[in-house]
Amino acid sequence: MRIATILIGMILILPSGWSAEATSIGPELTISISPEQINETAGGETRNATFWGLVDIVNKPPVMRFVVVLTSSVSTGWPSECSPTSIVITDSSPHNYQLSVILPQNVSPDRVTVMVNAQAHGGGLTLTASARAVIQVTRSPLPQPSTNTTGTNTNTTGTVAPDEVAIIKEKVPMIMATVVVVGIVLGVGIGLARTRRKRKRRNG
Repeated sequence: MRIATILIGMILILPSGWSAEATSIGPELTISISPEQINETAGGETRNATFWGLVDIVNKPPVMRFVVVLTSSVSTGWPSECSPTSIVITDSSPHNYQLSVILPQNVSPDRVTVMVNAQAHGGGLTLTASARAVIQVTRSPLPQPSTNTTGTNTNTTGTVAPDEVAIIKEKVPMIMATVVVVGIVLGVGIGLARTRRKRKRRNG
């Protein structure tokens, strides 16, 4: 009697176990987003950061129909929009979507989290899934100082600084005056030498 009772209990238990295992493998909503991070520079005009991804329902019975609604949010409160906002899934293939985030003008450096949420309704079931990405806003790189290949003082083909030009302008009259004086002295000396020679010739 005990053996018969055990066998009957096993017959009653096993089907329920099988049904529990069968119902655990049901439709599952999945969503992806790409790229995982977009890098932007601080400041600038209003612009868009664009993501894209796939929505799919795995283990879906062929006769089951789902309507997936897509919503998005940004940690900074920036405007965002999914396109399309809803997807009807009747097949077993992934479906594309696009997510646009509007960066405001003169945006500050920050690490911004972007979320896209999916909710599917069909066959008396409600399925949910979400994906996350990042917008990394960094400061603009500082401008590098330009290298002057012509130089100002050290290069033979260099330019002359304004203060040096002023000094040269001040010295030019002095140099010219010195040249004139030297010329006069030389002229007088040459004239005296010629006069002495003539006198010597006469006296001789």
